[in-house]
Amino acid sequence: KRVEGQCKSLSYVKAVHTNLKKTEFTLRFDPKQNINLADLSQAVTDGGFSVRDIKIDAKGSISGDESSGYYISVPNITILSLKDVKGNFAAGDKVSVKGKINSEISSIKVTSIKKI
Repeated sequence: KRVEGQCKSLSYVKAVHTNLKKTEFTLRFDPKQNINLADLSQAVTDGGFSVRDIKIDAKGSISGDESSGYYISVPNITILSLKDVKGNFAAGDKVSVKGKINSEISSIKVTSIKKI
């Protein structure tokens, strides 16, 4: 309840779904507000717990290339670098990405990516 309350107190969190068996929280965000992942991580800590993983399921635009690295731009979140991208993508491609955010909250370890 404490973590759920801390997350709900963030203005950009639209809804929180708690799965106690898996010790997971699924958050839906207000698409009109900027998301601060560091604040989100701090909210969990303030609720008395530590963050194990932040999984992400996002749609956005790719920038960069295979040699210099790919990045994703999502309208309401900081630009994040993409790690372990498999596939042929070009700057400007619209993509759907799933993965885990690293502990520094600067990159996503991609588990799936596809053009949309």
